[in-house]
Amino acid sequence: MKWIKCVVILPLSFLFFHCGDPVSVHEYPYIFYFNSFESPRDTVGWHGYATIRRDEDAPPNGGKYSLYVSGGCFVPHAVFEFPALSRDAHIVLQAWGKNLGIGGGISIGYYISDDYRGEYVSIFVDDPQWRLYEAPDTLFVPARTKWSLSIGAGGIAPSAILVDEIKVIRVK
Repeated sequence: MKWIKCVVILPLSFLFFHCGDPVSVHEYPYIFYFNSFESPRDTVGWHGYATIRRDEDAPPNGGKYSLYVSGGCFVPHAVFEFPALSRDAHIVLQAWGKNLGIGGGISIGYYISDDYRGEYVSIFVDDPQWRLYEAPDTLFVPARTKWSLSIGAGGIAPSAILVDEIKVIRVK
């Protein structure tokens, strides 16, 4: 008799608890990329024409480490490339930054071809104290395009910045 109750009650409870709209795995906003550089493996995938290393200086509540980027004339100083998206996306960029010289920047953008960068949004890191930055605009990233996160420090005159808790947030 008990097994009959289980046979009837279990399927009914499944219907009761699983009714309604399906929940997307990617509810918006969601963090597409986050890095706080707490481990040496957190620098894997970053490349460029500069000194890129972890540094024992971090923003409040940012752990112990950040990413140190120092560069000169050759750019990009540090780049992290993302896989192409299957759908169009609207992206917001946030990061903590600290200027150690004449400033630098963090940008995110996509490429129309290997040689031509399309749209991008940037943050200019100019404060010698840790500060939370957010790009002033949302970036539209078309589906099936290359896109990347870049960090630059200086130009003709070398500079250095620290970056931590980078967030690439998909807002729709």
